[in-house]
Amino acid sequence: MKTALVTDGKYRSSIAAVRALHRAGYQVIVTQTRADAHAVPAVAASRCCAAFRWIDGAAAEPFAAVDPRKLRIEAVAGASARIVVLHTAADMSVVEVELGEEAQLELTELFTAEAFAEVSVKQAARSRCRLTTVQLSSANASYRIDLDGADWAGYSSPRAISTAW
Repeated sequence: MKTALVTDGKYRSSIAAVRALHRAGYQVIVTQTRADAHAVPAVAASRCCAAFRWIDGAAAEPFAAVDPRKLRIEAVAGASARIVVLHTAADMSVVEVELGEEAQLELTELFTAEAFAEVSVKQAARSRCRLTTVQLSSANASYRIDLDGADWAGYSSPRAISTAW
């Protein structure tokens, strides 16, 4: 049985997510940061929730996605985020990132299975994206970075950088 992790169990939508994952055959574990909730969330009492865990940290901790087939990340101007993408299955995944002006993103991809990933990042002026790839298994990853915005005004077109492993 596969396991799914649902973070931020304090939201009412977490119950719907936990139920849907349970119906799809997942064992669902729910977490909640102590700093963001004053009581045990209602989702912890759901029969679809296999386990509930309190974790230390705050809302600024990284968001995690496990085996996404398609993941779109948008960071509005001035926002910052940390995202971890875990690839545990031999599947194809597409990750699209769009950063507004002065947005910052740390994206870490961890491969534990022979997965195929296509990652594209579109960055506006003065935005910053740090990509880290950790391959614990054979994997195929392709990265495309589009640099756009006022900082690139001196060039005839936006800069694009592509690489593949």
